Amino acid sequence: MEIHLKEVLEGLGLEMDSFIDLCILMGCDYLPKVQGVGPKTAYNLIKKYKTIEAIRNSLQDDCKKLSIPYTTEEYTTVKEFFKNPDVTEMDDQFKFGEVDEDGLVAFLSDEKSFAKDRVLKGVEKIRKTKEKATQGRLESFFGPSTLIKRKVEAPPPKNAKKGKTASSTSKAGKPRR
Repeated sequence: MEIHLKEVLEGLGLEMDSFIDLCILMGCDYLPKVQGVGPKTAYNLIKKYKTIEAIRNSLQDDCKKLSIPYTTEEYTTVKEFFKNPDVTEMDDQFKFGEVDEDGLVAFLSDEKSFAKDRVLKGVEKIRKTKEKATQGRLESFFGPSTLIKRKVEAPPPKNAKKGKTASSTSKAGKPRR
């Protein structure tokens, strides 16, 4: 499914700044969630007030129960980050190299408190995956050489009675209850 931002904004009847505020109000990784505000309430508030700052300013009148748990400075910083994210340009195509096991263990186990055995199992899965063949191009799935594998069902057991399946009878041939 393709989602086009322009069509989403038109469908919601929002400008980009109001859409960012809607997303922040519903909850994002950078600011705490506003308690009691789900998607419907957030959308209605943004449609009415346009910005989180306008919502904050109207709290005394319309939204006495609502408490926005971040400062104007925090909100402004996060909104600016969404509008102008820090993106690193890459010169070459990104390629995975060898797994840095020591680095992963140090970061995930020591810094982030993941269980070391789980990290090591994950490293092993990555290594096994890298040993397998690479994924083919998408076109290869739709060309004339596409093979269709059919599901082959196992034949019924030789001692199965007609109309009964192996799962409905016991080893002695008596129906299971």
